[in-house]
Amino acid sequence: MERGYTLIELAVVILILGIVLMVAAPRLTPFLTETTVDASARQLATFCRYANAQAVLTKINLALSIDIDGGEYWLTTFVADETTGFFQQNENLEEIEITADLLRRRRLPDTVIFQDVDLSESGYADRGTVVVDFTPVGATQEALIHLRSNNGSQLTVFFDPVTGTSGVLEGYAQSVMLGGFGSQ
Repeated sequence: MERGYTLIELAVVILILGIVLMVAAPRLTPFLTETTVDASARQLATFCRYANAQAVLTKINLALSIDIDGGEYWLTTFVADETTGFFQQNENLEEIEITADLLRRRRLPDTVIFQDVDLSESGYADRGTVVVDFTPVGATQEALIHLRSNNGSQLTVFFDPVTGTSGVLEGYAQSVMLGGFGSQ
């Protein structure tokens, strides 16, 4: 006679797994939130490096817009004057959003927010939209972008235009040992 599992045995195993999951889930939530804020910060740092590289390689001015209140960031550029091929600062230029796959608009997860943004030249902002310009010679200013998760975990994304580097620092960094910011 072949031995298999009865429906009652399977139901008991599923019930036990459900109870274990209900007990363990609240303890796993902080870990998952920290992973989410870390992934968001690293994605933003990579986005900044890639935007800088694109501006330099394509010789096109790009602007990184960070909507602090809405939790989004995206790149825009301006349409050049068709007759000269140059960007005319005094003219009304059409601003267009970059929609290429790697540079498309991004939104932070619901559990992560922009706490504030500190730009070396423009200053500090904790609401509204902040813009970092990327030119064919690189970014125009250093940036510290502070992210916070629902559980209070904080990370700082930094961008240094001199070296083109960006990265993630633990906690709320008020400065980085780079050109435009003072020492900690």
